[in-house]
Amino acid sequence: MRRAEEDALAAEADRYLRARRYEAGHFDGVIRHYRELQRPLRSWSSASRSLFDRVASLAALPSGAELLPVHVLDLEAHGEISRHVDHVEYSGGPRLTTARRLASESIVGLSLLSHAVMLLQHEADPAAAFDLLLPRRSLYVLRGEARYRWAHSLPLQPSFEGQSLPPKSRRISVLLRDRPPNEVPREV
Repeated sequence: MRRAEEDALAAEADRYLRARRYEAGHFDGVIRHYRELQRPLRSWSSASRSLFDRVASLAALPSGAELLPVHVLDLEAHGEISRHVDHVEYSGGPRLTTARRLASESIVGLSLLSHAVMLLQHEADPAAAFDLLLPRRSLYVLRGEARYRWAHSLPLQPSFEGQSLPPKSRRISVLLRDRPPNEVPREV
């Protein structure tokens, strides 16, 4: 992602977020110092929709899958996300057979404005863990086992491979999720 694309996407997200205030904590206690929203893909500018199409292609989303509403998560510099596995009722999730689920449902994230480190820990064995460096303007994909069997978190004071990183600043995550082909849409 180029800097100009990041600037345009962050500015558009800011316009949509303007009326929302930062929240101290999420209903489930997982996210702190944040604001968020979901917007249908069709309501974004043509430039953003074009970027989302390119991101979906890079992420190898399944052919025929449609995107759920775009989720924007804005974390203040002192915001953090605690260890969790996504709630399927809020973020799309497995409602099909295991083989189909592992082949299709994804979450694709774009990191805007600041770096972050995502800690991934296996749900059955929390000692099985690793850090994923998310530089500014990076893209990451979680699907199948990575999405539903590995918990993820974004710590307040990130480090990577034992090295401290510069303090993070405000960070916007733009999250795309696919709806598998033939799944009946839910009301949003």
